Amino acid sequence: MTCRHTFWVIRLRSCKVGDVDAPACGGHCRGTRPRAHSPDSNLFIDTRIQEDVLAALRQDPRIKHPELLAASVDEIGTVALRGAVESLPERLAAAHDTRHVDGVFDVIVDDVKVHPPLAHRRADDEIRAAALERLTADARIRSTSRFPAAA
Repeated sequence: MTCRHTFWVIRLRSCKVGDVDAPACGGHCRGTRPRAHSPDSNLFIDTRIQEDVLAALRQDPRIKHPELLAASVDEIGTVALRGAVESLPERLAAAHDTRHVDGVFDVIVDDVKVHPPLAHRRADDEIRAAALERLTADARIRSTSRFPAAA
């Protein structure tokens, strides 16, 4: 059995029967005891959320180096991720995993930088040649040349 109640002002959290860490809900949940809201209890919740986020990042096979990511949690459950990843899909996977952790209200990934490995970096002339090749191979793009091609 679970009940839904407001946790602080914004976020909803369900408490389970026998859940000692449930926020003070007035005692209407059977088997739970109200918990005093103290700075220490908030720190406990924030640390638990932080540990759960880091565990979720470690378990995701899409994230190659989860040890390069750090998470910090504020008092309402906003998680700020910091660190570096190798690709944009890896950054999106980290944000996705964080959003699905219980107790997370919002995720900020502005401080997660994408650094592709050196082996995948291409020089400017290689990028220019690949772009030109794609443009000339596309039949939908007309030539911008002033002189028509000889037939």
